[in-house]
Amino acid sequence: MTATKLAVELAPSIRAALAGVRRRIRVYVWLEGLSLAVLWLGGAFWLALAVDYFPVLVWASEMPRAARGVILAAVIVGGLYVIYKYLLRRAFVPLANRSLAVLLERRFGDFQDSLVTAVELADGHHDTSAYSLQMLEHTRKDADIHAHRVRTAAVFNYRPLAIKVLLALLMLASLAGFYVVNTSAFEIARDRLILLQDIPWPRSAEIEVVSLEVQHASADAETAAHTQVLQWSGGELKVARGANALLRVRASSTKRIPETCRILYRTGDGERGEAPMKKVGRVKDGFQYYTFDGKPFKGMLTDLTFDVMGYDHRVRGFTIGVVDAPVIVQTDLVCEFPKYMVDVMLSQKLARTVSLTPATQLPIGTRVTIACRTNKDLQAIEVRDLETGELLSTPGAVASDAADRFTLPELTLTRNLTLGISLLDTDGVLSDRPQRIFVAAIKDDAPRVTVSLSGISSMVTPEVTIPVTGQIDDDYDVAKSWFDLQVNDTPPARFPFTLPPDWKVEQELDFRELRSAGTQTLKPQDKLTLVVVGQDNHDLEGGAHTGYGDRWELQVVTPDELLTSLEARELGLRRRYEQIISELTETRDELLRAAAESKRPTQTDQEASTDTPDTIETEDGISVSLRLLIAQRALQQSQKSAQEVRGVSASFADIRQELINNRVDTAERKQRLKEQIADPLATIVEQRFPEFDLRLERMAAEVNNTDNAQLAVDEANTLLLELDAVLQRMLDLETYNELVELVRSLIEEQEQVTSETKQKQAADLFQ
Repeated sequence: MTATKLAVELAPSIRAALAGVRRRIRVYVWLEGLSLAVLWLGGAFWLALAVDYFPVLVWASEMPRAARGVILAAVIVGGLYVIYKYLLRRAFVPLANRSLAVLLERRFGDFQDSLVTAVELADGHHDTSAYSLQMLEHTRKDADIHAHRVRTAAVFNYRPLAIKVLLALLMLASLAGFYVVNTSAFEIARDRLILLQDIPWPRSAEIEVVSLEVQHASADAETAAHTQVLQWSGGELKVARGANALLRVRASSTKRIPETCRILYRTGDGERGEAPMKKVGRVKDGFQYYTFDGKPFKGMLTDLTFDVMGYDHRVRGFTIGVVDAPVIVQTDLVCEFPKYMVDVMLSQKLARTVSLTPATQLPIGTRVTIACRTNKDLQAIEVRDLETGELLSTPGAVASDAADRFTLPELTLTRNLTLGISLLDTDGVLSDRPQRIFVAAIKDDAPRVTVSLSGISSMVTPEVTIPVTGQIDDDYDVAKSWFDLQVNDTPPARFPFTLPPDWKVEQELDFRELRSAGTQTLKPQDKLTLVVVGQDNHDLEGGAHTGYGDRWELQVVTPDELLTSLEARELGLRRRYEQIISELTETRDELLRAAAESKRPTQTDQEASTDTPDTIETEDGISVSLRLLIAQRALQQSQKSAQEVRGVSASFADIRQELINNRVDTAERKQRLKEQIADPLATIVEQRFPEFDLRLERMAAEVNNTDNAQLAVDEANTLLLELDAVLQRMLDLETYNELVELVRSLIEEQEQVTSETKQKQAADLFQ
């Protein structure tokens, strides 16, 4: 038998009841889902706010953006989950009439399955073949009757929903209250937690890192040290390796002033630590200042990252990079020397470039351009004259295409050049101390006149020839040279002479020629002042430099007066010579005593010779130590006498030359002085004295050999004989001089008689 399905239209009351239940279910779901979403978001907001503000309560810094981003992501994910699970997944689920009928049947037992049956009949899905139509109609009417009495609101338990809604409203109220009470804090929380902005929370204190002051040494002891102030404008500051820095922080007096501020740091090598800052003075201009210059800001060798905390305020993320300081690694001097020094033919003092060293010296007047190369690119330089403290202008010193090089404007050396150059590199790092550039300025000296008179004493005749020998030296060239001659109190007269290329002076001033030329005439009793002068080519400020030799003052005398003076000098030399012979004679006698011993030294003598030299023992002869002492003293006397004889020889040669220069010489006198005295004495000094010394040295070396003493005596006798022979010639010369003096006196007497006779005749004539 086939099944029969009967479709029955539901009564309006049943449809109303089912619709009311459906509507209430959906409202319930929406209210519950939204309430849970509000609770989740509100609770997450307050929790995130607590987490974000907690560091402020413990005087730490705010939570970083990344952490806040993680919290925001977790809140969003959680909120989406709540909305999906408690709202979206339930609010749009289809609600069948049969399910709603079952819900009402369970809640209201009066239906006794009539409602479910009526709903199924209305859907046309119920098999009615087994039931009578009257029964089904009765069931439908019964359901309709009971549907009029159903209160759909009684189907639900509204208490959980009410609690959730109430809690959601309270959450919204708390947020609204937060906004009303502290709008700025609410907005900060919104910006930080939702918009992820780095807006700091307001603090009880407000601190600020003002600057980093880098201490720099001075260029020298007279210049004060200076400080480079680096302002924090975000990012990283850089300092030179090994720099000493002072950190300066300030706190606003409009808020709570911290008793102390702390630095929390981490160095590049991983070291961590903290250090308290020192409060400086009192509040000034609305701020309280704090400073710190200890570790790790002293002698910085690695990068440094640090934060500063003051009460509940913390500023963070400050970084100091440590880099090499800018230094000058090469300095060249482009030199152009003064014109008077330049000699193109000799390639002397041509323009050239020299490297600066501690020993660099340049002549005054040199034009110098200083070119430097540094180890880093520069952005600015400062040049100061350390002698005057003047700041020099350096326009365009640093080249844009080569920032590691700079050139200073041309300078002209007028004195020692001492510059202090401060370098500022592209990292903003100032050189620890000004680089010192020193160039010694050499003053051009006057010519050095080293001359002497040859064969001239302090007395000269009117016909004298004054020879001068020596050298005039100059660093570059001697332009002029002359004699400066002053007679008595008259103005000095200049007599030029020309120097050879080697600047040697071999000149003479012949007063006979000067008298013949009518230039200068001398007469007895005049006083001469003579100076040799040299002048260079110096063409800078101040003009040429003049150098002067020794100043000689000479007395003009008659020839007879000069001869008398020379004869007195000869007499003094002879007496000195006689004294030399006397000393050598005493030395010969000592040698005779040493040679007088005929027997060899005994063992006792040999033992005595090992004693101290102060001990002299004698038996049948003299001791070995005494013989050694005699030999040593004789050698000393020989060497002394040789020098004295050489001096006597030179003095006689000077007398001869002085006679010639003063034109009072005779052939016989010149021959006697040279060939009979000066030359023989020089030969004795060069030949005989060395032989005598050699004998004495052998005697001292072989003191036990008495033959050496006898040989020394023989050599001494030979020496004395030759010296005595020269002495006899000196006596002959003295006798000759006495005769000349006698003739001179006779001539003077004759001239005096002649003069008196003429005077007498003149007197008789006038009578």
